[in-house]
Amino acid sequence: SKLQLVTCDVDTIRREGKRGELLMKRNSISTRTLQMEGGQTVEYFATSSNEDDIKTALRHSVMLETMLNVADVSHAMQSWELFCFWNRKLYEELYSAFKSGRSDNDPSSGWYQNELNFFRGYIIPLSEKMKKSGVFGDRGEEWMKNATRIRDRWKKEGKRVSKEMINAVRK
Repeated sequence: SKLQLVTCDVDTIRREGKRGELLMKRNSISTRTLQMEGGQTVEYFATSSNEDDIKTALRHSVMLETMLNVADVSHAMQSWELFCFWNRKLYEELYSAFKSGRSDNDPSSGWYQNELNFFRGYIIPLSEKMKKSGVFGDRGEEWMKNATRIRDRWKKEGKRVSKEMINAVRK
């Protein structure tokens, strides 16, 4: 049987209403829900009734989503200098939104700790997932080690770096 990975999410289909239903019928797409460990659920589309095809499509979908997540935050898995460069760019963007009234949150408050939390809750688990998948070869382990080194350095130098960055941007 032919395996097709459908790159459309359930919310998009629902927003499309009748057009979305027609798309699903025309392509024999059925929405499935998978219960993950920890109680999370994942909705996905299947174009085949073969369970092996469905599992393969789901694995492909999960890896594609992982790769997109990595692309979004790869600066935190490469080098200290690159991390600091993009960290400052993010701060500048968020601070500009705050100053112009587009955001109620001053990013200066808790920047250092928020970055540590981001590493603990997102970057390190994502880098471990990349390593464990094996899809990235030796790069998965390299990115995980880099993320850990950057986090450890942030623990030591992040307060000073944050203070200097905040003061420079506020001028």
